[in-house]
Amino acid sequence: MESMCFEFENNQVFNHMFAYADKTGEFPAGWQKYRGRTTADFYWERDDKQNYCVKIKNRVSRLPASICQERSYRIPVYEKQVWQVGAAIKVNHEISAAIKVHFFSPSSSRVIYTSLDFMLEPERDFYCGIVTVPTGVDYALIEIGTSEAGMLSIIDVFFTRVFPVEKYDVDAQGKLNINNVESVTRIIEPVDVNGTFELVRTTRDFSEDVTADTTERSSTMQDVFHLATYSFCVINEGATEAIVQMQLSPNGINWAEDPIADDHIDAGQMRILVYNRFARYVRLKYRTDSGTTDLRIYFQGQG
Repeated sequence: MESMCFEFENNQVFNHMFAYADKTGEFPAGWQKYRGRTTADFYWERDDKQNYCVKIKNRVSRLPASICQERSYRIPVYEKQVWQVGAAIKVNHEISAAIKVHFFSPSSSRVIYTSLDFMLEPERDFYCGIVTVPTGVDYALIEIGTSEAGMLSIIDVFFTRVFPVEKYDVDAQGKLNINNVESVTRIIEPVDVNGTFELVRTTRDFSEDVTADTTERSSTMQDVFHLATYSFCVINEGATEAIVQMQLSPNGINWAEDPIADDHIDAGQMRILVYNRFARYVRLKYRTDSGTTDLRIYFQGQG
């Protein structure tokens, strides 16, 4: 059984875990059945642990089926901001899907779409990417769906700003909000500093527990576009040798193998893997020659 841990700080998506009902009581508040209303089935369900999800069962290939935020729950954005968008999605078999961000302005009929395409896999729950707000828009809406026949369960959706992020009170453009003379005094007052300055860097720290067997599987995909260095650390916590290999992709769909041979990790041993070639997305492929073994996979990076 695989376990994962995600943190969605400052998530701007209303009802992102679908816990609240709309006025009809039949669908989550703030969300709508968007594409495929006549060719797909939509279900709002709750499990025995009180966790909610939206299921989309698309009956027809090549015709999209999706959910989208309602316009009244739009998210304020500003040009050149950088946001991370993603979702926790479960599937029973591989199926392609997309997370689309609709950028628009109430004063214009123009809508700019940014689409992140993923291949959903049964052993993976989490998919995300980075988008930059284009010029001339004020709001964003999130759409999630598929154009293939099949079913997917959407558990959580997030949209968080990663730039600019400031310690002080700022507006959407990153400008300081000054309310009184005291605020100005605090900002311009000289400060004596002893010691050295340290450059603040973007960091990423992610871990997951997986079980490897003779079937080839992959770890959670990581977006390394804004990271200067990164590495995987794999600990074999089982009793069987594990075989791992790094993979890279420009789009999260098409993957290339590390040309170096597979790395074998004996039981109870740890291995750190670093790759000196670049593509936007990376992941780790793992398997065994026989039997099963438990692996703990760490991904750590710094911008």
